[in-house]
Amino acid sequence: MSLYPAWMKSLRNDPYLLIPDVKALGDEWGEVKAILEAQAIQSLLVMPIRAEGKLYGFVGFDSVKEKRQWKDDEIYLLNILANQFASLFVRQEAEEALRQSEARYRLLAENVSDVIWTTDLDFNYTYISPSVTSLTGYSVDEAMQLRLKELLTPDSYRIAKEAITKEMHQLPQLNRHQQRQWSRTLELEHRCKDGSTRWMEVKTSLLLDAQGKPIGFLGLSRDISERHQARQILEYKATHDELTGLPNRYLFNDRLKHALKRAERQNRSLAVFLIDLDHFKELNDTLGHVKGDQVLQEVARRLLGALRQSDTIGRMGGDEFCVILENVSQPEDAANVAEKLLEVIAQPYKVDDRQWNLSASVGISLYPQDGQDAETLMICADIAMYRAKKRRNRYRFYSLPRALRLS
Repeated sequence: MSLYPAWMKSLRNDPYLLIPDVKALGDEWGEVKAILEAQAIQSLLVMPIRAEGKLYGFVGFDSVKEKRQWKDDEIYLLNILANQFASLFVRQEAEEALRQSEARYRLLAENVSDVIWTTDLDFNYTYISPSVTSLTGYSVDEAMQLRLKELLTPDSYRIAKEAITKEMHQLPQLNRHQQRQWSRTLELEHRCKDGSTRWMEVKTSLLLDAQGKPIGFLGLSRDISERHQARQILEYKATHDELTGLPNRYLFNDRLKHALKRAERQNRSLAVFLIDLDHFKELNDTLGHVKGDQVLQEVARRLLGALRQSDTIGRMGGDEFCVILENVSQPEDAANVAEKLLEVIAQPYKVDDRQWNLSASVGISLYPQDGQDAETLMICADIAMYRAKKRRNRYRFYSLPRALRLS
């Protein structure tokens, strides 16, 4: 283009270049004039091919027999032709860019460890990357046929279904910008072909058509099984007694609060037991802390074995345990359980070659008569336990008639 400065200057200033007489061109046209005269061109009409601020080339008419002036409709026709060429070049560039983009996307999707997927608005898969096989054991074809309910564990399916129902209800209310920005992340447990499961972090965004209308979902599922397991371990350690594996004070109090809500909702009673081992310090001092810990572990196993699965037992620390007994129909039911717990605790403990006997003192508080909240019930159970501690190896209720308080 540097050979034709006069030509380019004219096209920058005018929508097209019209030369009615080549011989009349001035010296500034230089080589352009020489090239035109060499081809016996006497008149010339040139239209630039432009699109989106980019110059692709030129299209024109020339006259070699005689000088001529082009009419407006001829200029208009050439302009249409130039625009057609421009549209063609733009489309070719777009198709090439799309081809390169698809090639890059395919390379990424087929080699990344995360699973990339797309679905329609009914969550039927329309694409799943090959990495699904290494993560789940399913081939791409097998995974494409799976419904969400088959792919997720029951708890995760419930979470996903609730989230989908909520989001699908809200999507029509979003404007175009909000739809483009829409994204959600869930942690879901996926089923594998061999029956095992993997935890995945699933990030989902909307797929929109050219008019901005939602047509489906684009997702990326990343294996976070190790991270999830590490977090579970930390959460377990934060809420469970390290020695016995029982709920610690924090988790026990949380479960007691939930049990009280259920009892209030269902109009039922519950009992709280505070269990303290008698003379455990003597065993600890005589046999040492290692052997003492072994005895505490055995006590925990016995208490667990004597209770229902629906009951909760926790270790408050030291030689103190707590029990939540739900759905207590009458105080005598709590008394029967207390007697059973005293019996299993009183069974001899074999430590090395030596047999050791223990007993326990149990304090019992009842909801709703002794208290309406967790703190009050724990205080009442503690008071009742100290009453039992005066004579040991027995239980005491906090506020029952004397005949039933005495065991």
